[in-house]
Amino acid sequence: MAKALMIQGTGSNVGKSLIVAGLARAFVRRGLRVRPFKPQNMSNNAAVTEDGGEIGRAQALQARACGVAPSIHMNPVLLKPESETGAQVIVQGKRLTTVRARAYGALKPRLMERVLESFARVIESADLVLVEGAGSPAEINLRSGDIANMGFAEAASNHGTTPSAFHPVRRAISASPSAKSAGSPRNLLMANPLMR
Repeated sequence: MAKALMIQGTGSNVGKSLIVAGLARAFVRRGLRVRPFKPQNMSNNAAVTEDGGEIGRAQALQARACGVAPSIHMNPVLLKPESETGAQVIVQGKRLTTVRARAYGALKPRLMERVLESFARVIESADLVLVEGAGSPAEINLRSGDIANMGFAEAASNHGTTPSAFHPVRRAISASPSAKSAGSPRNLLMANPLMR
């Protein structure tokens, strides 16, 4: 079964996308079939896939680093801000709706199944899936219903589509006092067997 490595950061714009692209190219050059995956992205910089769907431009770049065509399943939820308080919600490449920020919280549980469905499709064709988190897992105000960071990793572990690499990460977080309070990215990387 394919492995997964989740890259998380301390916030937005800290270099997660570029790290994933670089790791993707490095692992491809070592002979692995690598695929990028970002459960949820917020960006007005969209790329169009061969089938006409929209994904984040960063995931299109990461697909290129992997030597494969971008797929709507590499970024199943794309939020495209339209105002200070609202965004278009693109799900698996197609516009679902436009919602205000507070209403999005109620929509997230419905989106998790689509995210897991896309992850299962991506992992089918890979030896390694590089999962990019969004923002920071330490933003406790965003943890409820999280589909982008550890909420996704936990759901993937429970869903049965997860690579075994997610299981040690989950155990390390629940065992670490600092991770409980801060969602420490250092603990996430150190717990992952691919990073040892």
